[in-house]
Amino acid sequence: MGIEYTIYTEIYVKDKWYNMDSYVLTPSGKYVLAPLLDGKSFVCRFLDNMGNAGMIEFTNLSESTQNYLLARAKDNGYDQSLTEKFEVYDFFTMIKPKYVREYQYEYYAPRYEVAAFEIGENDEIEGWLTQESYDELSSEEKKEYVFFKWNDRFDWYDTLSRVIAKVEMRLDDYKSEVSWREEGFYEHLYGTTIPIRLIVETH
Repeated sequence: MGIEYTIYTEIYVKDKWYNMDSYVLTPSGKYVLAPLLDGKSFVCRFLDNMGNAGMIEFTNLSESTQNYLLARAKDNGYDQSLTEKFEVYDFFTMIKPKYVREYQYEYYAPRYEVAAFEIGENDEIEGWLTQESYDELSSEEKKEYVFFKWNDRFDWYDTLSRVIAKVEMRLDDYKSEVSWREEGFYEHLYGTTIPIRLIVETH
């Protein structure tokens, strides 16, 4: 069945880690935690490109993440292991620097491949050419290609792009909602760069 990965987001404010993930209000009126990322193979490919992770135990997670995992375990009829280990990645030193440009690929691609990609028939584009290879084509052959920028769907760079956008959105929401509700948080949240880490649970 394969390993499933769930990634949580934590922020360090006033000498303490806090969970920074969003809660979604369901139609039945329940609030459900929405992790940063959850999946199998595409999450694995993403993590494989992020470098060597650190390891922390359950008791070193933020209190809010611990409480969520304990409550989830209780709801599902099992005991949460207090010695379970989790991979941890620093967002600003290990994740964000990998994002060097908006698109991983910027090449000349066959028009039919681009069309299929744009309507969702294909998750990747094949048969693309570099500028040098494109220049070697005849005028008639060049008509079959178009310059295109893209990220293969579900490839690690596409996932990286989405992870960064989601973390930055979570940070903006956290700042706007927490800074004025919690005493002394404003100065920390709008001061220097705030440490953020990604916690990886495997199951």
